Amino acid sequence: MPLISPLLWQGLPFKHADGEMDFLGMHDKWHSMLGKTVGEIADFRLDNLKDMGEIHQRMHDELTRRLGIEHSPDFSLYDLEQRQGWVLFMQAHSIEHERLRAATGL
Repeated sequence: MPLISPLLWQGLPFKHADGEMDFLGMHDKWHSMLGKTVGEIADFRLDNLKDMGEIHQRMHDELTRRLGIEHSPDFSLYDLEQRQGWVLFMQAHSIEHERLRAATGL
């Protein structure tokens, strides 16, 4: 499955069940490919970011550490149950994944 641009995640509507499932699958694939590119890191299935915020953040921290680039913002602080938190998370998170994409050449 090809990797789509993470910048597309910015348009995912709040509380859109099908869209969220598609995002979670693609997001999980992105983390798997990023992990393989920088050398195996702990690989958790990221199928529920609302409950896995700290694990997700540790994965981003490890990726940036291995790439020798500035750490990601703390994505675990966003309230994904609120529209504003969701929108801000998706904007910041998609930009961060695009930065990781550029750093790894994926």
